[in-house]
Amino acid sequence: MLPEPIPRFTVEQYQQMTEAGVLTAEDRIELIEGWLVEKPPQSPRHCSTIDRCCERLRRAVPQGWYVRTHGWLVTPDSLPEPAVAIVSGSPDMYMRRHPSGKDAALIVEVADTRLAFDHQKALIYARGGIDNYWIVNLVDRQLDVYRELRPETGDYREHRILVTGDEAEFSLPTGQLLKLDVAYLLPKKASN
Repeated sequence: MLPEPIPRFTVEQYQQMTEAGVLTAEDRIELIEGWLVEKPPQSPRHCSTIDRCCERLRRAVPQGWYVRTHGWLVTPDSLPEPAVAIVSGSPDMYMRRHPSGKDAALIVEVADTRLAFDHQKALIYARGGIDNYWIVNLVDRQLDVYRELRPETGDYREHRILVTGDEAEFSLPTGQLLKLDVAYLLPKKASN
């Protein structure tokens, strides 16, 4: 006998399951390309790095944009929960819907245990229309930058690696260029 196929879910089905209470925050999963994917626990270093990123980005973004953490981002086939997102408007705009790619200027993931998976997410964010995707890579102590969306192919033209001493930048759809020191986004090296 053949095994039963594992079902894939649409974004709408996943949202309905959460609204009905079938899935809750305690389930620690996200919808990735129709699959329910478990999210690993976050280490103190992971959480602290997210806090550092948020603190720095909140100072950098102008009025009309805000920093959102661990909230859904709607893409055609996924509902990832990026560590950090810069989205347009204010929190009140998203009382009835979650932001989508057209609302986001930058997505940031912080990666330690799931680095390869976060690199694979670049395609999800590209298909979702996200122009700028960063991975704060705790494994290699670098910032992986994906930018210059190619909508015709659903990927990015550029993948750069930035390290301490470099400056990361991204443009808002309004044309404003924002710059951040990579050293501030990465945790300091532990001393012995």
